[in-house]
Amino acid sequence: MGEVARERKLEELKKVTVPSLMGVLVGIFSFLAGDAGGGVLMLALAVLAQKYVFTVIRMRMSGRDWAYISFTTFLWWFIVWTLLLNLS
Repeated sequence: MGEVARERKLEELKKVTVPSLMGVLVGIFSFLAGDAGGGVLMLALAVLAQKYVFTVIRMRMSGRDWAYISFTTFLWWFIVWTLLLNLS
């Protein structure tokens, strides 16, 4: 595998891992907060915080990437929050 292909795969892995972890963390925090409005606000803040996370790790992002990242974060947040609400 070439160096360029390896670097591209690593970038794609970061674009999947960071939003997934953020979504899981925000889902847990939303459950602990116990407020639906606060949970949605935490989700919005997590999506905005990722702009700075990706800037720190020096990744170039396009509009399509941001749509994907926002959707992935939302899905993980919704899944984790729903599971925790149903288990409690």
